[in-house]
Amino acid sequence: MNYIEYADFVKTTDLYKKDASYNCTVLIGLVSELGEYCDHIKKYLRGDYDTLDKHLLVKELGDILWYATSYYNSRMGDREKERPVVTSIPHPSFDDNVEARVLTSELVVCVMELIKQSMEMDDEEFSTAWNDIHGAISDNAKFLGYTYEDVLRINYEKLSKRLKDGTIKGSGDNR
Repeated sequence: MNYIEYADFVKTTDLYKKDASYNCTVLIGLVSELGEYCDHIKKYLRGDYDTLDKHLLVKELGDILWYATSYYNSRMGDREKERPVVTSIPHPSFDDNVEARVLTSELVVCVMELIKQSMEMDDEEFSTAWNDIHGAISDNAKFLGYTYEDVLRINYEKLSKRLKDGTIKGSGDNR
């Protein structure tokens, strides 16, 4: 699955009302999913876990990607979708604890920058900020032993199952 196919799939799973509050709702969802990802990293760094649950974390990255894509679809409308330019942000290698802090912080900064500035950005600036989020997702996935494409596939599989089972709406990771 490539990103263009994924972005079209996201539209089929997006059940939010397309009203005046849509973008705000999607951005709240984006921050919420980012918080879930960060919470797992925090607990690992604090020593609550001996190891990271990497599969759980890559599923959280997929949820972040879903909300970022929903926002992109809303912001850019029916204009031709662009493939994200997934570029890693260079940084030295560290031990796992430091690496987790650096990469999680990178993702937080990218998401917060998009939210803070998105209403004032022109389309080119928005695309740059959007690409930065994809780069940060890719870097975090790589740290977890996955690829960017794995994040797309795992999220697609999870949401396809929920569509089939009629459980898109609801709460909890295991529905």
